[in-house]
Order: sequence, then structure tokens, then C-alpha cells
Amino acid sequence: ITNLVQQYVFKLNSMDSAYPLWLKKLLIELDKREVFTLSIDEIVKLTPYSYSHLAQLFKKNVNMSLIEYLTAKRIEYAKNRLANTNDTTLQISMEAGYSSLSHFNHTFKSLTSKTPSEYRKYSKIKH
Repeated sequence: ITNLVQQYVFKLNSMDSAYPLWLKKLLIELDKREVFTLSIDEIVKLTPYSYSHLAQLFKKNVNMSLIEYLTAKRIEYAKNRLANTNDTTLQISMEAGYSSLSHFNHTFKSLTSKTPSEYRKYSKIKH
């Protein structure tokens, strides 16, 4: 999923004319931590659509659900923080928008095949 997000961010940066203007604006907003960590209800309020209509349009245009996109953004943020800070996993998970450390750990491992601790250790060795 994170590779898909990177592809779409690249596409967005080139301002693909296939995206409607409202979606371009939303994707730009979703690049901001203070936005991608919001609840779905708060994100829906940034658009003129209901949740169900937004979910349908987002999936149609971006080829992934809004939830998948937000999850990937949050995990990418966490990966960067794990690799570049000594902040605790709990601090990072909360900054990334998770209220449950166990949910964060489960989501992180499902997307990266590593626990946050393993990822941190691996990223420190890699650098």
C-alpha cells in the first residue's frame, strides 16, 4: 500500500489532469499530518460529499479506499519518525493518529512485515 501511496503522491505532484480539482485539493491537504491524523468524519467535512459518496469517488479516482490511503500515510509518517528519532513507539503512534498502541503495532506489522521496534532497529543498521 505504501508504494501505491508514493505513486499517487508522485502523480499528484505532477497534477494529473485526470483528477478533479476537489480531489487534488483533498490530496494536498491529506499530505499534512494535522489532516491525515483526523477522524474520517472530520476529513469528510473537508469535502462537499457524504462519507459514502466520498468513499466511492476516492476509490474510483485513486484506486484505493480512503481508509487504505490514510493508513498508508500514517504508517509512512511513523516509519520516518521511527528511523529518525528516539521517540517512543507510543509517542509516534499517537502522533500518527492512533489511539491504541496495539492497533498501531498490528497495522504497522501488516503493512511492513516488521514490528515498529524491528523496523527501527533495521533502519538504524541500514543508515
